[in-house]
Amino acid sequence: ERWRFDLAFLDPPYDWGPYGDLLHLLFHAGITGPESLAIIEHHRSAALPDAGAGFRLQRVVVQGDKRLSFYLGGGAAGGDSG
Repeated sequence: ERWRFDLAFLDPPYDWGPYGDLLHLLFHAGITGPESLAIIEHHRSAALPDAGAGFRLQRVVVQGDKRLSFYLGGGAAGGDSG
């Protein structure tokens, strides 16, 4: 049986860009389950998707010039973004 993670914390380099591809891979390659949570740390100016096939932005937390973006799998409904 394969392992599936309920929580994934991702901290790619700040000048990295394909966040949508990363989220798609995370939620479609069997790494996470359909109701898993993924948190991405990124620079405030980085462009991250609001949603994609199988995931949706739940919340964004601002910490100075960094942000934490919380994504739920399964296209779950979003929450606050502040």
